Amino acid sequence: MYHPMALHPDVESFDVRLDQLLRSKVALKDAVVVPQEVKEDELVSALHLR
Repeated sequence: MYHPMALHPDVESFDVRLDQLLRSKVALKDAVVVPQEVKEDELVSALHLR
């Protein structure tokens, strides 16, 4: 768990930027779609090999 500690009213601090980066990484991880198992005939068909 990360909680930014150094806050400035006018300037984005390193901690705030790091927090934004970490949040965007988590959002990206959650957005990744992991396909189920692909059968050989589905792959061949998708690549138009037959």
